[in-house]
Amino acid sequence: MSNPFDSEHVDAWSDDVADVESLNASVSDSILTGLETVRRDARQAPTKLKSQCLLVLGPAGAGKTHLFARLRRRSGPRAAFVLLRPEVGTEPTTRHVLAAAVDALRHKPANHDETQLDILVGAALALQRGHGSRFPTAHLDELRNASDSAREQQISDTVDAVAKHFPEIDETWLQRLLTVPTASPVQRRALLTWLSGREPEQLQLERLGLKEPMPDSSVLPALKTLAIIAAQSTPLVLMFDQLENLVQDDETTSRITAYSTLISELYDSVRGLVILQMALDGEWQQRISPALATSHRSRLERDRQLLSLPTEQQRSELIDAWTRALPASERKPPPWPLSDKEWQVWGKGPGVTPRTLMVACREALARGDAPAIAAPPAEEPSTDALDTRLDELWKAALVEARVVSKQATDETRPIDRERVLGGLVGALRLSGAPPLSMKSGKQPHDLRLGDERGGTDLYVIQQGNGRSAATSMQKAATAAQSRRVVALREASRPFPSSWAKCLEGLSLLQQSSHGQWVELSPNEVNDLLALSGLLASARSQDLSGRDGKPIPESEVHDWVKRRLEPRGWPAVASILTTTPRDASAASSAGAITPPPKTPAQVPLPMAGDGSVPGILRRLRLASVDRLVREARLITRDRTRAEVLTELRALGGDVRWFGRSIVQWVGGAR
Repeated sequence: MSNPFDSEHVDAWSDDVADVESLNASVSDSILTGLETVRRDARQAPTKLKSQCLLVLGPAGAGKTHLFARLRRRSGPRAAFVLLRPEVGTEPTTRHVLAAAVDALRHKPANHDETQLDILVGAALALQRGHGSRFPTAHLDELRNASDSAREQQISDTVDAVAKHFPEIDETWLQRLLTVPTASPVQRRALLTWLSGREPEQLQLERLGLKEPMPDSSVLPALKTLAIIAAQSTPLVLMFDQLENLVQDDETTSRITAYSTLISELYDSVRGLVILQMALDGEWQQRISPALATSHRSRLERDRQLLSLPTEQQRSELIDAWTRALPASERKPPPWPLSDKEWQVWGKGPGVTPRTLMVACREALARGDAPAIAAPPAEEPSTDALDTRLDELWKAALVEARVVSKQATDETRPIDRERVLGGLVGALRLSGAPPLSMKSGKQPHDLRLGDERGGTDLYVIQQGNGRSAATSMQKAATAAQSRRVVALREASRPFPSSWAKCLEGLSLLQQSSHGQWVELSPNEVNDLLALSGLLASARSQDLSGRDGKPIPESEVHDWVKRRLEPRGWPAVASILTTTPRDASAASSAGAITPPPKTPAQVPLPMAGDGSVPGILRRLRLASVDRLVREARLITRDRTRAEVLTELRALGGDVRWFGRSIVQWVGGAR
């Protein structure tokens, strides 16, 4: 028989989530009441419209994500939901919120065929024509079938009507939002990229009649506009989850301050939002709340809700809801699948969360008629069992990472810089990197390893627009004249030949004595995205063993270092490689130090020595994949096997890091 208890973690976007309405009903009712208040005020009293802010705290496994799924199901098309989690490599910003919001609008409401964005637009059009928002898709169909001139008039009338009551909106942003449902697929991609605050490619900008991406000064007005147009029919719910990841290992509070400043700004400046914050109660009370300024605390903690653990009756109802997924012929009378003895522990005992109850049921169902036990074994799981479980969780994280990568590919844009940077930060920290400092203020780099004098500056060149990418490349090349710089970009998003300024900056970087260019393969990008998600879930105690108990963060870190060996990943190895000038500063961190640079190691032009040693001398440190790619640029039919044969023949002239990274340590040839 299938096991309905196989996944103890709720998919926040699933339409099929077993629910017991009485469990934490007061919390969900409070949030739904906030939604009704926003919707009512937006229609009837625009001058009174403001945002709602709630803080929901509870232990690991208490059902915070489950609450999000319940709210989606109960609201249906009458609210638009956005799920945000802190990126560990950057501080949260309004641009990050805007991008997440526009992305989330592409999800469908529970049990509906249209996207949240389409329903939002249809309802906005209907309301401004005095028809109510009950049947938004009907008005959307009417708009799609209208002539171009009639469609433009409807959209223009809607913008004018909204601006009459809410003069703070960005009318241009709203006009483009309202055109998305009727745009061609190519035009739609361009619109969504721009609306999200990302940087469209030059061709996309030309399609939109624009010359530049959205400036920083336009991001907050865009958020205000989105919140207001949604408030009248489908209020925007921003759920900030896994807030434990705001806490920094070095005990500094800059990320907490940046987050609290952001939420306070949204609450004060953006009308019509429902801001829902989710955190572990202990982490919030002990490490986040004490770091908040008094003015920020009055906003973030103004409405605090605590999640309760299920009562005996609610535990019974949970089991019944879960087992309803099984055919009636396979179900047995309660407390099945638990035995009567097990029910005394799991049904009546203290401290049982929905997650631990589900795991107990899973084990009982898998055991079948074998002798029952009263509780999971008290001893710690074996290393092999823990490794197996973390292998499963890693594979799940990779699946999610590939979904993110595919979405970016479908939209013809690079992966967001913040996502890549988050994975790099996690990998570097677990690889013994020197102390890391995040970008602050107007610093050009994205991350700094070590101190200001002898460290390494990291630039993640993930822009989709040539001008923006050129600016970053020029800054990286300039910095590389005086200090070590590593610049990275997805290999699948190479600079087009038309991006002359980018290529010029890249050439200057590679010719400098301290610059290094790293291309991230698709697999490495997915590894970085998956690692970021895995580590964030570990910090939030969202990774559980087969017994349902959270896996300690320290054990997750140990597993990553042993099994994934991020120190050997090409990008990480390249970043940790130091020049002789930096060797003494980095030796304590275990960085890889190459030999002094000889004339033969000076970067050669692409048309130079096409042999493997010649290519490796030029690159100094490279992945085998990079060597194969470089060799094929010179000799098209070179095979991977030939490259490996040449590498092995070099013997002691090459140092291997794992099976995929090699470094030239020989002399000139």
